[in-house]
Amino acid sequence: MNITSDFAKNKEKYEWIAKSWTIIKENIWTKLCLDEVDLWGQYYTILSNVEKPKWIIAVLPWTKAEPFIKKLKEVFSSEDLNWVKEVSSDMSKSMEKILKELFPNAEHITDRFHYMKEILDDLQTERKNLKTEFKKIDNEERVKEKEAKKKWENYIYEPRRSCIWETFLEMITICMYQCNTRMSDRNNLQKYRYKIMKWLSEFDSLTTCIDLIQNLFNVLDSANEIDRQNLTKEEIKNIGASKLKERMKKAEKNVKKCKFIWAMIATTKLHFDSLSSYFLSMHSTAYAEWLHSRIRELIQNVRWFKNKDFMIYRIIKMFS
Repeated sequence: MNITSDFAKNKEKYEWIAKSWTIIKENIWTKLCLDEVDLWGQYYTILSNVEKPKWIIAVLPWTKAEPFIKKLKEVFSSEDLNWVKEVSSDMSKSMEKILKELFPNAEHITDRFHYMKEILDDLQTERKNLKTEFKKIDNEERVKEKEAKKKWENYIYEPRRSCIWETFLEMITICMYQCNTRMSDRNNLQKYRYKIMKWLSEFDSLTTCIDLIQNLFNVLDSANEIDRQNLTKEEIKNIGASKLKERMKKAEKNVKKCKFIWAMIATTKLHFDSLSSYFLSMHSTAYAEWLHSRIRELIQNVRWFKNKDFMIYRIIKMFS
């Protein structure tokens, strides 16, 4: 009989490992990232090593902070946990609690991509609200046109146009992708359309929001230009904090123009310390996202697993 894996030879041993949700003590390092992943309809919290690829430290079937903290404290000593220097995560409260409890001496870094996504989602909400207003005006005018035709009155509704070929409604629909695109990456047509939006008073609130977000992301990109060799950690963090404060002051001046700006300011202030820590080493959870996509790819390639314990065994074998 041919046996293809250790799981078949020592089934009881590996089933116990999978059910106890493996923690590999040897893989802990100075830079870590913490993130959640949905596998087979269940969410798992994965702690992984950034500096050494394919190194998973822990795979645990919880998203709540308390059981995760308890399990890791049983395995790792306080010396091991204090050895960690940087940990990145998303902006969920459970993640923040895990970082504070487990890694008190490490720099807690908010992942810039999760932060950008949350702000861009709020911007899209503002764009949709503006689109709804335009639709409402168009519908009201079309009703007036129908009533005028019934009374044999010469009233023809001409939709408001931003330029020769686009109405306001078409323009606000098309600019969905433009809101998420950097100024430097826009094509000539997008740049021309944005100039028209800036010129029209109806789009004033949306263009103000887009400008503020573009400037905020430029501040995060400026982390590449910092000379880290000749500066201390505190100085680098202060540079990042001062840049973010300047941007927030400019945003506060335009609060009356758009409700979304309040949400952007509130999100930034809530995670201000961890965002300014991003300037230290530009650490993010990009590696964790790459790891999760590889795990999903593994599951899809084998047409899913019948045995969940075997799935955990294969993940640990490949990525630890």
